[in-house]
Amino acid sequence: MVQASGQGDDQRSAEADLEFHRRLFVIVDNPIFTDLYDGLSHALRSEIVERRRLAIERPASAPGQSRVFDTVHYGIVEAIGERDADGARTAMNRHFTVWSSLVTNP
Repeated sequence: MVQASGQGDDQRSAEADLEFHRRLFVIVDNPIFTDLYDGLSHALRSEIVERRRLAIERPASAPGQSRVFDTVHYGIVEAIGERDADGARTAMNRHFTVWSSLVTNP
């Protein structure tokens, strides 16, 4: 996601973002969440694609520079890798804060 975004490949970075979220559902391995994801994946796709479009319209970063709306995922990955539930919650809250700041009242 970060690499594609830094290369200006917004379509590929959006697909990687969607794959990131899909993998979170796989990691959780909860049949209820899986059913929810399966039933709502089209809505999640639409929401992520639209939010990325809005975020991309914000002032651009320098060419080749990572976008915060992509790198904010690093904290989530690190916390999950460390099996740190509190860290994952904190990272996810930061994720939502960053995204909200980019796509609301631009």
